[in-house]
Amino acid sequence: MLAVRAALRYTLVAFVIAAVPALAAWGTVAFAQDAYAAFYRSFAETSCCWTNKCCYEISENDVEDLGEPITVTNTWGRSVTGHGYRIKASGQVVVRTAFSPDGKYHRCSCDPSGTGWKVWPGANTRCLFTPFYAT
Repeated sequence: MLAVRAALRYTLVAFVIAAVPALAAWGTVAFAQDAYAAFYRSFAETSCCWTNKCCYEISENDVEDLGEPITVTNTWGRSVTGHGYRIKASGQVVVRTAFSPDGKYHRCSCDPSGTGWKVWPGANTRCLFTPFYAT
């Protein structure tokens, strides 16, 4: 009986040792997901696909400023005119969606895949946010 209690105590201690880091990691991931959603929700429409984690920061070197006026057909088939940029990774020409609130470039781009959404450099750009100082 003493051996059973010792084994039970050992199993409980081992479970706690394994569970605490797992719960901490889960909480960190949950917080990061909430911070991501809150940030993009503050300035991007859901049609930019931030709900599927398709938005991310890019470098100003990732785009070529084409100036304005540029007219393109956007992802939703509408003709839009505005300040144009070429996405160097995909070659796609897009019109700036709006200015970013943090002074950085943000690209929302993804393609549908069999299991959800695929975020990759050549993906279709849904939205582009640029710093206010960007021409």
